Order: sequence, then structure tokens, then C-alpha cells
Amino acid sequence: MKQEFEFIVHTSDWRKTSEFISWEIMEKEGRGFARLYYFLDEKGYLLSDLYVDTKYRKKGMATQIINTAKEIMGEGKHLGVFVHTDAPDWITAFYLKNDMVVSYEMNFKE
Repeated sequence: MKQEFEFIVHTSDWRKTSEFISWEIMEKEGRGFARLYYFLDEKGYLLSDLYVDTKYRKKGMATQIINTAKEIMGEGKHLGVFVHTDAPDWITAFYLKNDMVVSYEMNFKE
């Protein structure tokens, strides 16, 4: 059985200057984090900066962060994420398993 984690959610309303709203979702001890963005012009949600401390991976925290984002969004909305084209396959598989819309972006290395 997966461990249940508690999260702190902070809302930042940037509609007056940048036309988006963001939510920072953090596990209460700082062991996991993600940002959720809602862009007014595109009317879409995007998850970014998803991170879970290596000691807490495979315990369900990342999935719980995604589910917290989906609760914020409400029913009938799609959650998107950008994945680098050279990312390991398990990353894309994880997002797809969680019903997310995956878009790819180039990872430019010097």
C-alpha cells in the first residue's frame, strides 16, 4: 500500500500582469514539489517542476501530487506536461499512466 502524504498548496494570481494563475504544491516536509499553471489565453493547465526526493520515490508521492493538481483543476480538464525528447521512457510512461497530455520539447545541450 502506498503511503499517504500531506501537501501545502500556495496560489499565486498573476492575472493582472501575466494572464496566468499558478499553484505551488509541496509535500509538507519539502520532500516533493510541483507547479501547476493555468494560462488564461490558452485555457489550459500545465504541470511543471515535478520533483520527489530520491528517498521517497516509488511511494506514490508523485501520483498524489498529480492528483492534487487535478483536484485544483476540477472535472473535465486536461493536464499537460512538457517532456524533453531525450528523457528516459519511464518518465513519459508515468505521465501517460496518470492521464496527462504529453508534449515534447528539445533538450539543447552545449
